[in-house]
Amino acid sequence: MAAVLLLPIAAATQQKKKAKAETRAGAIPMIWVSRPTVSPDDMLYGNGSKEGAPAPFPDGTFHFEREEIKSTFAKIEVKDAHGHKFKVKFGNGGDSKSHSEVVNNRLLWAMGFCAREIYYVPSGMLDTFTPGDPKHPGRRSKMGGKLVKDANGRFHFSDVTFTAKEDNRDEKEWGYEDNNLPVSIAKSPQFTWLKIFDVLVGNWDTARKNHAIYYVKNKGGAMEAWYADKDVGTGYGTDHPGSGLLSKRPTRWKLNDYRKNRFVIWDKNRPNQEVAETSIHFDFAVSGRMEHGKQVLDACSTVSKSDAKAFVEQVLNKIPEAAIREAFRTAGASQAEIEGFTTALLTRIQELRIASGASRS
Repeated sequence: MAAVLLLPIAAATQQKKKAKAETRAGAIPMIWVSRPTVSPDDMLYGNGSKEGAPAPFPDGTFHFEREEIKSTFAKIEVKDAHGHKFKVKFGNGGDSKSHSEVVNNRLLWAMGFCAREIYYVPSGMLDTFTPGDPKHPGRRSKMGGKLVKDANGRFHFSDVTFTAKEDNRDEKEWGYEDNNLPVSIAKSPQFTWLKIFDVLVGNWDTARKNHAIYYVKNKGGAMEAWYADKDVGTGYGTDHPGSGLLSKRPTRWKLNDYRKNRFVIWDKNRPNQEVAETSIHFDFAVSGRMEHGKQVLDACSTVSKSDAKAFVEQVLNKIPEAAIREAFRTAGASQAEIEGFTTALLTRIQELRIASGASRS
């Protein structure tokens, strides 16, 4: 009897896999959309909204759902007063992604790339908390020291990100090193632009697991496959002690480190001139522990001058300094960090402008 009962379940599973494969095969590859010049107000919520922002219950708490035990960083799932579900990510001591992940998603959205709906939350409370995950009893909780329980049984947290959870979205991983990407993606200037973005902000963790293809229906009902930089919590620190594969973990969100990093590799004999006539070389590095790290490094370290020029003129020139400053502010940066990181990022953009020969307008 058990074998007979299993047959319909197996058949249904195969049908679902077949339907998913057909949907993915017919999806239109997408990586970028032209966006009008953004304002500082646009950066407050980015891809999100005031209505979608995390809203605590009347008692000030969020409802705890579960701990996501398989995550690298401490992470839990919660529900807010509007019934919205969020993944809440905690920092790991001084290696916090809370600020940089919000900034980078705001910038990606402003540039016309796919971005996540994410919010910085300086502090909050959970109604309850149970460590661990019954589905993975062999894994230890990563939440030690992340919550403080008060006399009323509520659990306080601080310095976190809330990312909107989409339970039913179909997605799969991809990487810069892939040699089977659609030609319309791999040969597009926008593919190069996304690589430049990662180098620009110092994102040394550009692994496959941090990229996703999102399969979503557009307003006309057609299925689109969006190639996205999924996890962009790395940046604004020391992305390398020199170009190449990193043997030690560099820093995140360290203003002095980010200021000192080189960006464009200049020809020493020709001030403000790049080494090649048609290409721009970056002083970039990636984690040596990352799968396919050498291929990713090679893919991102040299870009076409013409693609870089188009990126500056068609994208970066549309993001005012005030909007960049607001992206850092809405990510919980201090005033000194807002000014410092904004200046450092604008300095890099100017380097790219000079190296590519791009205009300011």
